[in-house]
Amino acid sequence: MPQIKTEGYTFKAINYNETSQIIRLFSSDFGIISILVRGALKSNKSNENFDIFSKTSFVLYEPHSGEIYKYKESTLLQSGIDFSKNIKTFYRISLMFKILSGILPERIPAPEIYALLDKSLSKIRKYVTDDSNKLYVLYFLFNLLVIEGYELNYDSCGKCKKKFSKIAFYAPKESVLLCESCNSYVDNIKLNAESVKLIKYITKGVFGNLNKTAFIKNENVVWKVLSSSYSTNFDLDIDKFGEFVK
Repeated sequence: MPQIKTEGYTFKAINYNETSQIIRLFSSDFGIISILVRGALKSNKSNENFDIFSKTSFVLYEPHSGEIYKYKESTLLQSGIDFSKNIKTFYRISLMFKILSGILPERIPAPEIYALLDKSLSKIRKYVTDDSNKLYVLYFLFNLLVIEGYELNYDSCGKCKKKFSKIAFYAPKESVLLCESCNSYVDNIKLNAESVKLIKYITKGVFGNLNKTAFIKNENVVWKVLSSSYSTNFDLDIDKFGEFVK
């Protein structure tokens, strides 16, 4: 049976029979895949490689059609244990993987999204117990929208192209920011100039330009934009994670 090598993040482990596990992995080369690890529950040492949110290099047996990948060996690259040291951090990362498992099809490579996740988790790892790591979660969420084709227009109206002054409105169905004149729906989300600037800086990862006071004041509306966007575009309810991100 042919062998392949890849790396990826474990985001779920399911006990299978009395001694084995099925590992759900977001792989750098193959997207979301399932791996059967026979005897995983017998060896405490090998289990370290499958801890939730751990980054691991795998050698696998390539499956036949309709089968799952079979495990041969692995090397732990970065442990996921540190992410469990802070409950908010743990749930923030859980949200990231919940979204990925909700929008990505099985066994379809997504290298751009994997690179975004890898970069975001590397940053979060440095600030596991620091609440500021929420910025990298928001960075991930906004940039995932960009990759999926839902990038927001920050500087001018998505319809008339007039530059924003003080107010903009987010229209989830069109995934666009509108000026007051072009806004035709009362349910669209109203943003002030600070909110629009915050979304722009977060998406671009320019955290040095963030005004902390302005962020605290406007983070609820920033989250509301994200929540409505994921609900409208992917039919995903992420609000139950809001208390851990905000």
